[in-house]
Amino acid sequence: MFDLIAIATNLGLIIYLLVNALTKGIGAFSTNYVFIGYLIFTILTLPNLLSSVIFKAKMIGLSSALCFIYYPIQFLIAWGIGQALGVSFKEVLPLATVFTLVLWNILFLIFIFKNQKREDMSEGVIKDLIMGIIPAILIVLFTFILIRQPNSVVALDYFQHLTVPNRMFLDNILCITSNQCSGLFLQTGYTTFYHIILGNITTFLQIDPLKAFYVLDIIFPIIASIPIYAIFKKFTSSTIWSQVGVAVTLLIFVTGAYEFVFFIPQTFAILLFLMIVKEQRLSWWKLALAAILLFSTHFIIGAFLAVLLIGKRIIIENIHTKKGALSYTLILLISCIFFGFVNIAGFSIEKFVQTDTLATIGSFTNSYFPDNLQVIWNVLGSLSLIAVLAIIIGIFKRKFNQAFLIPFSFLMIGLICYFLAPTYANKFLLLSGLYATILTIEFLQSLQFKFLMKGFIASALIVICGIGYFVQYKNYLKFYTQDNGTVS
Repeated sequence: MFDLIAIATNLGLIIYLLVNALTKGIGAFSTNYVFIGYLIFTILTLPNLLSSVIFKAKMIGLSSALCFIYYPIQFLIAWGIGQALGVSFKEVLPLATVFTLVLWNILFLIFIFKNQKREDMSEGVIKDLIMGIIPAILIVLFTFILIRQPNSVVALDYFQHLTVPNRMFLDNILCITSNQCSGLFLQTGYTTFYHIILGNITTFLQIDPLKAFYVLDIIFPIIASIPIYAIFKKFTSSTIWSQVGVAVTLLIFVTGAYEFVFFIPQTFAILLFLMIVKEQRLSWWKLALAAILLFSTHFIIGAFLAVLLIGKRIIIENIHTKKGALSYTLILLISCIFFGFVNIAGFSIEKFVQTDTLATIGSFTNSYFPDNLQVIWNVLGSLSLIAVLAIIIGIFKRKFNQAFLIPFSFLMIGLICYFLAPTYANKFLLLSGLYATILTIEFLQSLQFKFLMKGFIASALIVICGIGYFVQYKNYLKFYTQDNGTVS
């Protein structure tokens, strides 16, 4: 059934687009919301199909994350063809994006029909995908009906980053880092990995950027919900609790990180990290590949996420006893509390170490006590209270639970980095909502309550987080609110 739903949906979209091409011309695609959404969805999910169909690997895992390298390779091939034939990017890159659309459809059909012979594997995978994106779709509807204005673009980062693919496309040049193509970046923070993907979404087919960014904000949370759901399914083995986990995670609005709100370099790194961290245990060479991949997307956030993976491999996966787990968790918890007090005392890396960087930026980038604690409360809200209770019970629980160590460790390390306060420390609260939600969901699932009581608690949690999300998002939009009331 789920196979048929996927095939029928894709076929319906293709027929609609063909009819539009015949009646309005291909040029109309640049402003057609359906085509733009279809383009974004295929570009962001092609690596999953490449992983499954070509490399016979998991649809969500290290392989799918590595398959995003398709886009830099695509760009290099286009550049090579242009050099060999003496043609510009304007002639080659549109064909490369069209090829990507065609390739996605070919791989999709192979995935569906070839897997019919393997005990209906595609049916199960698509069912999980649909179950995972249902809460994301509901939250997107909530966001774009009650919070966002139609056609609003509320992330200046998009326009800043768009200058890079525009420059490469129009001037026929190849840039390795964003600074080589644009003077809008104060620091060298990333390669053009992300920008090539952004070019496929906008520049290469001359898509209206305003419409593309608006639709991208609709599609990206839905795409992100796929690995989020897979992670919760791994921890809970429950469809319902995993859906609750997806809903709560997407309703955590982290100002400065924007993990699942906007598709920018740091959130691209997070998307790849979510795919990778789902893997049970990475060999050293796979871990090296993962670290290089993450670093190439964002030199700071990617490196931070790579360190988390390395720490997981070296420390967490080698703890096998309750005594070892207790010692480790107490050390990490005490360290977090210690650096919290150090921050309250007035120390921060931004103030005392990064003076040259501050001179370049022109002002402090962080909140300080007590405002920085208020930021954490604004982000996590009531979820933090349940998460703290879950942490206390998890630490002193008699039974050893290695699965508890992963979200606990990542949450504590993020908070430690936040309290150390390098520039733009809010970014280190990234995924704090996910880790806190995992701890909370595991705790709620373990309670010996009846189904109705658990359902009430889960519903209340979603509503409370939804209110916090609404308030946080609205506060964020104040910066983009014009005198006439337009938010964009």
